[in-house]
Amino acid sequence: MSTRKAIAFSYVDRYSSLIIFFLTSTIIARLLTPEQVGVFSVTMIIIGFMAPFRDLGASQYLIQEKELTRTRIQAVWAVQLFLNALLSLLIFASRNFVAEFYHRPEISSIMDVLAVSSLLVPFGALTIAWLTRELRFERLAIIRSGGALTGSAVSIAFAWSGHGPISLAYGALTSSLMIAFLSMFFRPRHFPWLPGTREISKVLSFGTSISGISLLNQAYQGTPELILGRIQGMYTAGIFSRAQGLVNLFERLMMDSIYAVALPTFSKLHHQGDQLDSAFFKSISIVYALGWSLLMFIAVMANPIINLLYGPQWSQSVDITRILCLSACFYLIITLFPALLIATGKRMIVLRLTVINVALQGGLSLVGGSLGLYWMGWGITLASLLISLIWMHVTQKISGFSWHHFRISLWKSAIIALSSMAVPLLAAFIFRGHPDQLVAPLLIGGIGMLVGIMVSARKVAHPLWSEIEQILIFLRKRFSPAIRNNRD
Repeated sequence: MSTRKAIAFSYVDRYSSLIIFFLTSTIIARLLTPEQVGVFSVTMIIIGFMAPFRDLGASQYLIQEKELTRTRIQAVWAVQLFLNALLSLLIFASRNFVAEFYHRPEISSIMDVLAVSSLLVPFGALTIAWLTRELRFERLAIIRSGGALTGSAVSIAFAWSGHGPISLAYGALTSSLMIAFLSMFFRPRHFPWLPGTREISKVLSFGTSISGISLLNQAYQGTPELILGRIQGMYTAGIFSRAQGLVNLFERLMMDSIYAVALPTFSKLHHQGDQLDSAFFKSISIVYALGWSLLMFIAVMANPIINLLYGPQWSQSVDITRILCLSACFYLIITLFPALLIATGKRMIVLRLTVINVALQGGLSLVGGSLGLYWMGWGITLASLLISLIWMHVTQKISGFSWHHFRISLWKSAIIALSSMAVPLLAAFIFRGHPDQLVAPLLIGGIGMLVGIMVSARKVAHPLWSEIEQILIFLRKRFSPAIRNNRD
């Protein structure tokens, strides 16, 4: 499958899950209070700290291993089965301590449900890793969408009936069950069912650094909310969670799909001895142009977006959303750098840099969180800026990419992002005195942003324009015969 087709199917996969998640979050926001959302969110972050030990990077090993043998597949399977069982026991054993630490007894019941969910994970993880390796994103779309749809339906049903934050845990359990069930249909016939230990040391030696990176990334993402939940309370944690969730929609909208293709693509090019510069600069240019445009749109339109999607009870999330968008713009600069380094065998470098991420994020979040919600937001933003500067320096020194080409990618993408904001800013100004008008500014601003992206991308000869042209050519070929037939 070609890279362009793989990206297309990857977007189908992620967009379908995103739509389901988006619709579910808008409904749940009206069924649960910010405090209830905060309780579940904090619990999930704590579980997330344990999640990297789910397979110790075994799935990533299967994706990137050049010579994948039957014994190595058995070793991956053994690691996944054993560690998920161990993780379930750890979740169950720690549930009362976590509940007492946050003074929220309902956390214990939520962790009970999530412990059962963890037992089901390996029955889908092995197949998903194989399909990712083979770039079979059309099958991944079926698996993930099926899990997201059933999980969302269950969460909404229980929340509607008044079960509170544990409703989301029931949804997560149902989603894991459906993913495991659907994965069985796409599991390769030659995959063994019996685990093995013959080459388990090879899997674990690779996975140690990968799991360390995953754990540190989880700490990077989750530390601010854990600090707020403990210091400022679950209501503030819930407000922050809603703002962060809205900003993270961008990540699920675009970056998950690109990163899912970038790592195996960079790895494949590296294994074949090809140069990575062309693919790398094209990828980051597209990421910067689209990413900055979307993040700036969310920042400008934060008030109508939050009030329309989640309701007035979440209006306190508006200002912190804008601050987090700025933070995300800084961090976006280096978002594909880990994929480049991992694909070229520099996992330990990524691990060391991620330690720096967590140290800066954790320290500045703790200082900011002790002062209040918005101070934490500015602390996170400063951390993102410093982290980006460090990663740029180290990655360039190791990979040797051209600073000249990198600056061109930044400059052209910044022009597109700034140009795309002309109409959204005008719409926000016109409707500033009409807080009840929510749809009109979003509609006008959204169309204006898309037009601005297309016009400016063509004007500066940005790599994004070649992708837009491919889409336009496809649409012309697809619909031109039908239009001519109608005329005849």
